Amino acid sequence: MPTSHYDAMLNLINRLNIQIRKLVTERINGWLSVHIFRLFNSYLGVLQGLAGIMED
Repeated sequence: MPTSHYDAMLNLINRLNIQIRKLVTERINGWLSVHIFRLFNSYLGVLQGLAGIMED
């Protein structure tokens, strides 16, 4: 009985670990994509500004 109880605890911990890891990676990926998008937009803005200066 104690061994099966221990196994059940290990299974529960493993499942929780997997869920937490999924949540964390989703959160990090969302954060990264938002920041990369913002960086890309500001980079485009700088390029457009430079192009505007070159035209003048």
